[in-house]
Amino acid sequence: MSQIKAALISSLLFLAFHLVHLFAGADLELMPYQLLNAFIMGVVLTYIYISSKSILVPIAFHTVWDFMIFLNKSNPIKIHFIVTFISLLIIVILFLWAILNLYKKPKG
Repeated sequence: MSQIKAALISSLLFLAFHLVHLFAGADLELMPYQLLNAFIMGVVLTYIYISSKSILVPIAFHTVWDFMIFLNKSNPIKIHFIVTFISLLIIVILFLWAILNLYKKPKG
């Protein structure tokens, strides 16, 4: 299985696990932002795992991310927009970085 296919499947599973928020009384208005963020975060965490070759790095990243959200619970609509925007920005930067590395000539 290719890394891209594995990343997409992993990200969809990460999104699916975040559907549990529906049963915990999550605001339905915010759910699309949470699910989009979960999918993007799944892609980012997969990339971090592949790059670092360690499961501890994405776990630490996810812990810090959740802690940041926990600290900003005072204005959930604003923070979900900001988190989604930052997630999209990260994924665009990673995508551009990956594209640039495809065309980089190997040293040696």
